[in-house]
Amino acid sequence: MGAGPGHSDTAALALLEQVRGLFARDLPLGLGLARIGEGGESILIGAEGDGLGRMVPKRRAEFAAGRLALRRAQAALGVAPFAVASSTNRAPFWPEGFCGSISHDGGVAIAVLGRRQGGLQSLGLDIEEDRALPAELHDSVLLESERAAIAGCENGGLKARTIFSIKECVYKAQYPLSLRLFGFEVIEVALDARRGAFCARFMEDVAPFRAGECITGRYSAVGGLIVSTVALRY
Repeated sequence: MGAGPGHSDTAALALLEQVRGLFARDLPLGLGLARIGEGGESILIGAEGDGLGRMVPKRRAEFAAGRLALRRAQAALGVAPFAVASSTNRAPFWPEGFCGSISHDGGVAIAVLGRRQGGLQSLGLDIEEDRALPAELHDSVLLESERAAIAGCENGGLKARTIFSIKECVYKAQYPLSLRLFGFEVIEVALDARRGAFCARFMEDVAPFRAGECITGRYSAVGGLIVSTVALRY
């Protein structure tokens, strides 16, 4: 699964296998994992290191771990290492023929990589520590309908964190197609807890997506993390 040297332990492999299970089984994907602080910046290729000088040390370590996870995802997919530079807003710039997503939290970074073939257009992945979203952030992250859906729930804070993760995941998946920045209010999330699935509905046009259009995906609590996944296929 691309855990790489130092990550063949049972916990790391189990985490990657569980994340892989959230994506459709017919998708040939590479997954990789790295711990924050592992490996250092020598793993970076070409233009990947161009913005390091503007990053604080914590962000540099997270960025390097994300690219190390990507190297392992590339190996798992069976492709030679290639650079994935960042756009001006820090989003990965995926080269022609590939799509992917990188996320980090809870001391680890995970990357997923696929080829743009068989209808696959884009991938989204987000990981968050499995803990409640602070109440003071609910109004900025959640729409009124989302706040109403979790009101009175014993684990409402965790549901709020899950919705946050899903919005991050959907944003990552749609950005390579729309190249548009937007806030949390543009996406309304409905959870299907029984199936571990979600529908993320656009509240306004974000070309090529139309208002009312839904992006569907899956989520789960995995190894102390909330993991959200999207695979956009046409």
